[in-house]
Amino acid sequence: MKKNLAIAVVMILFFSCNNGEKNNELVFKFEQQSSKNGISIRGLHAVNEQIAWISGSKGTFAKTIDGGKNWDWDSIPNASNLDFRDIIAFDENRALVISAGLPAKIYKTIDGGKNWEEKYSDTTTGVFFNSFDFWNENEGIAASDPLEDGFLIIETQNGGETWTRINPLVIPENEKGEAQFAASGTCLVTFGDSGVCFVTGGAAARAFVSTNRGKSWNVFSSPIAQNEQTKGIYSVDFLNKDTAYVVGGDYLKPEIKTGTAAFTQDGGKTWQKPISYPPTGFNSCVKYIPNTSGQYLIAVGTEGSNISRDGGKNWLQLDTIPYHTVAFAGTVKYGWAAGSDGRIARITLN
Repeated sequence: MKKNLAIAVVMILFFSCNNGEKNNELVFKFEQQSSKNGISIRGLHAVNEQIAWISGSKGTFAKTIDGGKNWDWDSIPNASNLDFRDIIAFDENRALVISAGLPAKIYKTIDGGKNWEEKYSDTTTGVFFNSFDFWNENEGIAASDPLEDGFLIIETQNGGETWTRINPLVIPENEKGEAQFAASGTCLVTFGDSGVCFVTGGAAARAFVSTNRGKSWNVFSSPIAQNEQTKGIYSVDFLNKDTAYVVGGDYLKPEIKTGTAAFTQDGGKTWQKPISYPPTGFNSCVKYIPNTSGQYLIAVGTEGSNISRDGGKNWLQLDTIPYHTVAFAGTVKYGWAAGSDGRIARITLN
């Protein structure tokens, strides 16, 4: 009942803000589907409206092939000490997971999770992978916090079978105390045929952007909260090569709203503050809603979910249920949100 009431309130507010104009507003329905005590989910990939994968702490992963009616939970053998903060899936059989912290590991399955093979391992001091993404089924990229010689960015050309480091000299130098956040598997995203962006926090909240699959990079400052270890950009999503949105803030002070969101319309060169910030303050993940021409966005975090219907200029709160990450399935209006204690909810947009 509470969730339905929250949706109704948002709809009323949208209607009144348009001075009574009739619009085809979206109704968001959150349906709780699964939970697993003690498991924190930060990796989520929606393949289509039926297939989705999640990954999380204690070497855990789960998969649905029926729209979330059933979730099959399991863990990767000998990986109970690993926290899989991101997952990429291509279909119901093929997926990759990446761990945060040491040791850094990437595993791949080609049989729906029955068996996993280690494809990458790194025990170098300072390695901490936060996110990875793919342009297609063969070419992908992953981002770690910086090492002594700069950011550790690795790439694959063969579907994750092998990984090589991108020369750190082509990546702008990080500031001391600048790093990334492995909060939702969305601090690095690919866009278009060759674009990629990773975002940072701590000493600086910046966007590192490449338009040629990591061969060269530019870095741009943002108005997101920064200059403290727990502040910065936690998530980025690109609508196209020009338009993108970032969210974040300070997860230790989630009630602070200022400096938690910004958008760009020139590929990251300049960032604008919204007219109103997300009511929940800190958010760990943001996504453009498919098939809405960039007008609808959703942002989730520990204090609840927020929705914008004007490209992120203004925000309204949907609910107070905490989630870490959210994902949508391509061009259809279905998605999932996930968070602590194995909480998974299916999102339906009508």
